[in-house]
Amino acid sequence: MVSNNTDIRIAQVKALANDLRVAILRELEKQNNPVSIKFIANKLNEDASKLHYHFKTLEKVKLIKVEKTREINGITEKFYSLNVDKDFSLELSAKKDAKAVKDLLPYMEQKAANIIRRIEDLSPDDENLLFGSIMDLKMSKDEAQNFNKEIKSFNTKGSMNLKYHQNPDGEEYDFMIFCIPKKS
Repeated sequence: MVSNNTDIRIAQVKALANDLRVAILRELEKQNNPVSIKFIANKLNEDASKLHYHFKTLEKVKLIKVEKTREINGITEKFYSLNVDKDFSLELSAKKDAKAVKDLLPYMEQKAANIIRRIEDLSPDDENLLFGSIMDLKMSKDEAQNFNKEIKSFNTKGSMNLKYHQNPDGEEYDFMIFCIPKKS
């Protein structure tokens, strides 16, 4: 049972650790009107029966919602839409709940495995697109808060940087960043 905001965010992170659920959300994001599971299944070239469980999971963690239902020959068809802004991002607070960060580990491991797989499959022409950074930074608390605001603004509606993740013809890139105080 999802009981508070931190629990909801943790459940959302776990739900997003599945590539098919992420694909479902991306398809829903493209739609201007609520759509059925069958519609999304056709878009993803998947069997609709395979997607029912994933839709229930996404609905349970409040990432999607049922907008309307329609009964056809005694069968109820549900129509779904996103239950979050299209520029949605998860914000977890380790200070409030260290368990949230711990629960991110499987998601991070899956992302790391995806990154490794993509690096191995990278063509020589695309090697210059591979970039990453792991670093220790020395900042004051104010600087860390400002840095956090800048990162959040990257995913904010109306931000100049939004253009980088709204290109419909663009390729998908994995991006993760954490800024955690390091105690000696």
